[in-house]
Amino acid sequence: MKTENPINDKLVSWIEDKVKTKYRDDISMVLIYGSYVNGTANAMSDVDCYYIPKTDRGYEMAVDFIINGVGYDIFPMTWDRVENIAALKEVLLPCVGDVRILYYNSDEDLERFRQLQIKMQNYLKDTDHIRTIIGEKFAFACDLYSEMKAHTDTSSVRKFSGYIIMTLADIVALYNHDYFHFGLKKQLEDLQTKFQDIPKDFIDEYIRVIQSPDNASCKEHCFELLKITADHTGLDLQIREAESEKPISENAHPDFQWLAGLYEEISSTFNKIYVCCENGNYALAFLSAVCLQNELDDAMACGGKKYDLLDAYSHTELNRLSDRAKEIEADYVQRVLDGGGKIKRFDSFEEFLKADL
Repeated sequence: MKTENPINDKLVSWIEDKVKTKYRDDISMVLIYGSYVNGTANAMSDVDCYYIPKTDRGYEMAVDFIINGVGYDIFPMTWDRVENIAALKEVLLPCVGDVRILYYNSDEDLERFRQLQIKMQNYLKDTDHIRTIIGEKFAFACDLYSEMKAHTDTSSVRKFSGYIIMTLADIVALYNHDYFHFGLKKQLEDLQTKFQDIPKDFIDEYIRVIQSPDNASCKEHCFELLKITADHTGLDLQIREAESEKPISENAHPDFQWLAGLYEEISSTFNKIYVCCENGNYALAFLSAVCLQNELDDAMACGGKKYDLLDAYSHTELNRLSDRAKEIEADYVQRVLDGGGKIKRFDSFEEFLKADL
């Protein structure tokens, strides 16, 4: 039975029509990636879409909105950033390696992108380049661990632990001259089945971090994961002294319209958590909650409230996480609306078309 979101095909056609009719000479490329392209979509999946502007006016095509409960984010990336991804300097490798080209302005633009795809494959084969990249990533993971040690609240500890295991998983993939073509969605599955040269006990420790019942256990297994990764790859394990915990303070002057725009972006992450909890996918539920916690924490600089999502996580009681996420989402939305923020939400694709975004 077909379970994909039926709106997505219509939305892809809308994106293609919009760029051709309003931004034909202002955008170099429009690219689709993620579940819509790789066949892992479900009924609550969005369309992951980015574009490469050609002129300053091209940035105006960026838009976020929600249709029938599903959030969409059409966002720009510069050629420089796409080149950094191709050079393995960012984690969004599927944005170059696993895309559908929806539009290109010229043969020159298309060739430039194709050459970046070739460069990325060459970088993945280059052992010296890989060594440099994983060294930088490992130093970052060590810094995350140092920061984590200074924290005592469960949400912060779990957030740092999530980014540690995601970073170390990226290192394992790159060490095998590959990456996670399905992003976080199949990260654990790929670790279990795809890579031949993997540190002993890496998968067990990765899972133990996700299943950790308390902060002490979480920190212990993160350190063990760092250690076995360093031992296997020959990377230098250097943990600096933990600095005192720096509390995140709420901005006294909330920007409710900015918070509304953020909600349009992160509503899809709320949906991922609900779907994972319903399906019993505790690993992806954890990783998705880590990403959402980070967004919520960052939003405090623009007047967002302090929300503790990850302290409700338990791999054996996913309903607790789902319930907490629903409470946070409802409170966030109500606060934005009470503050005068406008959320672009539509009950149907037809209603969305009438808005003429």
